Amino acid sequence: MAADPNATTVLVRSDVHPTTTKGGVVVKDDPHITLCSKNSIQQQENTHEASHGYTRTLTDWTLVRPSPSKYVKPDDTKDRNGKPIWPSGLETETIVHGGG
Repeated sequence: MAADPNATTVLVRSDVHPTTTKGGVVVKDDPHITLCSKNSIQQQENTHEASHGYTRTLTDWTLVRPSPSKYVKPDDTKDRNGKPIWPSGLETETIVHGGG
């Protein structure tokens, strides 16, 4: 599965880290950043897709493997700390594709 080529907004949710949450449990993972993206439809529906961008190491942020999720979540979905994954009122900048 590839990242959404029509994404218009991206939210970087973390620095590089070596863990992920599976079934509510924190487990070891390869180093990666966590980010969320939206396309124009998701902007209107207040939803997003989360992804991991795997890096070479914890200190070398060279992207070696994208790993988009397989589903779209509501923006008010909470993380394991009870905070919204995509906070309301978040200031964003829209990306215009094909602008050269």
